Amino acid sequence: MRTPTRPTPPSRFRHPRRRAFTMVELLVVIGIIVILMSILIPAVGRVQIQARTADSRNQISKISAALENYFKDFHGYPGPIPNSEFDSPPKPPPPPSAPGGQLTMTENMVLGVAGGWDIGAGGSLNGQYVEASVGKGPVSFHPNPTKQKRSPPYIDPTPGQLTPVANANNQWGANGKTGQTDSEIPEFLDKFQDPRPILYMRANIGASNILPGFPSAGAAQYDPLWVGPYADTVNRKDFDTAGKFTTDYPQRNVGSTTLQAGWQSYLGHQSIPGVPRGQNTYILISAGADGIYGTKDDLIYP
Repeated sequence: MRTPTRPTPPSRFRHPRRRAFTMVELLVVIGIIVILMSILIPAVGRVQIQARTADSRNQISKISAALENYFKDFHGYPGPIPNSEFDSPPKPPPPPSAPGGQLTMTENMVLGVAGGWDIGAGGSLNGQYVEASVGKGPVSFHPNPTKQKRSPPYIDPTPGQLTPVANANNQWGANGKTGQTDSEIPEFLDKFQDPRPILYMRANIGASNILPGFPSAGAAQYDPLWVGPYADTVNRKDFDTAGKFTTDYPQRNVGSTTLQAGWQSYLGHQSIPGVPRGQNTYILISAGADGIYGTKDDLIYP
């Protein structure tokens, strides 16, 4: 005879009913998340800036190597247009000119190391910008155009790598234009989030001064007008000597010499009084992470 089964008694260890978060608990969790984000986001931003700074320094190093290789071959620094043509503010029609406006010293460097200025029989000033020649290498001057020789490019100007990305028609075009009077010739860009042209200033060989009147009157190695077209955009105040420029580059003393605020402090050698950066060579300038030239985050070589 079977023993009748007894019903299973209710367990004393029931799972407790899940309790919802209280408003206070939710606010505490949200507060913790906000604090963590406030710590992590700036850290990520700093890492990104450091990475872009390293990439931009590497970009400047590539350009510098191209300039030095050019110097070995031609015993001068690149640019088919002489310095004297850049010593006056742009005015219409500006000589030398190119499609869209004034040819700048920075573009002059691109034409020198990558090509694009095909020289006529009368010399560099009678040449013309030929877009299709960019990347084919510079052309040497000879009174007889048939005897002019084209050298290999000293740096790769492939669109999207070292110069502005080509437009829909596969042309350099307006992608190279960065200022109101700047021409459409492309420039080498830095690697920051807001890419800006890496400026090139070719020294007036033998001139002793950084700027007229410093340290004494006479010819200057470098002229701020060479970078003027990059400081004339509507929404920018680059190199505004009445504002942030002189704040970030104030008057300073090097030995017994006082470097006045602004250009003289910016372009002066950092430890030798009266000597410019890049004496008898050149200066390369990146606007840095803020995208504005003349501020303390600029990358300047040398």
